[in-house]
Formats: sequence, C-alpha cells, structure tokens
Amino acid sequence: MESDTHTFSVIAGDIVGSSKLSADDLKMTLQGLRDSTRRFEEKFPDTVYGMLDVFSGDGWQLLMKRSEEVGKSQSTINQALQIAGRRSIEKPIKEIEYRP
Repeated sequence: MESDTHTFSVIAGDIVGSSKLSADDLKMTLQGLRDSTRRFEEKFPDTVYGMLDVFSGDGWQLLMKRSEEVGKSQSTINQALQIAGRRSIEKPIKEIEYRP
C-alpha cells in the first residue's frame, strides 16, 4: 500500500544586525532573499513550496519539497546575503510530515 505521507523540510533564519539597518536597506536585503529563492527554484524546479516567508521584521522561513536540496538552498541564500553585506543566523532544519 502506497503511503500518502509527504516529508518537507523547513529552513529558517534571522538577519543579523537588522535593527541597525535603515528601513530601505532591510527591504532591499529581504527582496534579495526572495530573488535568490526564485532563482534557486528556477535552477532546481519543484524544490520550493510557495515563497520565502518573512515574519517579525527580519525572520524568514522556506518550505522545501525535496529535503535533499536543503543544503544547496541554504548556500544560495547565504551567498545572496554576503553579496548584500549581510548575514543570517540559521535555525535548525526541521522536517515535517504531511498527510492529506
């Protein structure tokens, strides 16, 4: 019998030093994260579920359909932040199961 369970991975982080950024700089940094996520999905189709979610001003999370691509995704996000002169503290990766 085939299982209806799907496993996803959630990666999340916070922008380091965001309270010292101007509103425009924070907005540009978060847009860079969104853009890098979009490029990642273009390069590795069917890996990201939805879009990068931003919360509490500088927190972000991303739901990954294919957990084997999490490392590549984290690397892409970190590169985008480094280009912007920013860093993110990443929280532990969580795997979740979904049963429709």
